Amino acid sequence: MAVSSTLTFLNPFEGPPVPLKLAGVLTFDPEVHFKLSGTPLPAIFAREGLLSWYRRGVRLMTSTAPNRERRAQMWMDELAARSPEYSDYLSDLQLASGGESHALARLGQMTVFEAINRARGLQRADLKPHQGYLEDVGAADLALVRRLETGDMAGALAHMAAHPILRHLLWPGAEDAIRKASHVNELLPLFGAMALDVHLGWMAAWDVDRARELGRSSCLEKLLPSAHRPGRNPTSLFFDELKRRLGASGATEIFNRIPAESGLDDISTLDRWSNGTRLPDVETLKVILGEYGLDQPDELLYAQLGCSRHIHMLGHCAQRLQARARESARPQLFWPWPAYPFEFPDFESWASNRYPFWLNFHRSRNGDGTADRSILPGCEG
Repeated sequence: MAVSSTLTFLNPFEGPPVPLKLAGVLTFDPEVHFKLSGTPLPAIFAREGLLSWYRRGVRLMTSTAPNRERRAQMWMDELAARSPEYSDYLSDLQLASGGESHALARLGQMTVFEAINRARGLQRADLKPHQGYLEDVGAADLALVRRLETGDMAGALAHMAAHPILRHLLWPGAEDAIRKASHVNELLPLFGAMALDVHLGWMAAWDVDRARELGRSSCLEKLLPSAHRPGRNPTSLFFDELKRRLGASGATEIFNRIPAESGLDDISTLDRWSNGTRLPDVETLKVILGEYGLDQPDELLYAQLGCSRHIHMLGHCAQRLQARARESARPQLFWPWPAYPFEFPDFESWASNRYPFWLNFHRSRNGDGTADRSILPGCEG
């Protein structure tokens, strides 16, 4: 029986809801990740003194001006002069701009995740597991899109079924839908559902790595709504984690600990966190942790707060897709919605099945970052 009817997810982005940008069909664009972290991509470049350079690059991507190539070369030269650590990435860009076939091939295979990582001086060996996971899925997503664009549905399905990560996104109904589709547009709701599952897997990759450091089984699982805690959204569950970490009984005890000059002059802020009606902010959390002597850069609550925003995003997107399917005169066009990936009836049952699967998946990754195919059977939903 569905239990999500009273579960409310908040829009974690400022402004009215808008469709989220995808890097392919299965992965959210890096810009989505940066926005959820509270630092949009332009702000990242601004922090490194490269905002004007970044904006010129964005304009160059859509420019048709006759001097585009000369401006692009100047754009690359500027970055090389300011940031020599980007030289490996820039050398391919420069060779490609001159028509060098191997450089063109390398850049043609590079995903947006790889481009950002390499542009920031991060090679594959430097990446955390969750970053490597996005590069892996991003590359597979790019290859999938190329097959879909040519209408090669059989090839697309075969590619997914053979891939060590994408194969875990398939279930019989999804395979049948891909096999029967005549155009990629027919599959967009399905791929949207899979993108949510991919993102859940990204969270699990981060979780396994951090939990291993802390000697825990999971740092994030308690933030996921479940049938055991009906109606509790990620913010309300985050407040449970906050109370546990502080050893506090509730909002009143925490509020009474905070001096008036801190800026937290109204207990209603904490009450809204507790009942899940207001997204927590880093600034207020920092004040609270400071009063308890816990304000450290690696404090887990900061990461848990960020994770709660990602879960809100997943739930908010899913509920919007559910609403469109239910309100449509042709709901079959939105399949698998209003059900969730793997045709689970609600967010709670989907998350409680798929998140443990992804945790096991990442715990079973080999040392070289490839997937171990000996993952426990029967956990794929």
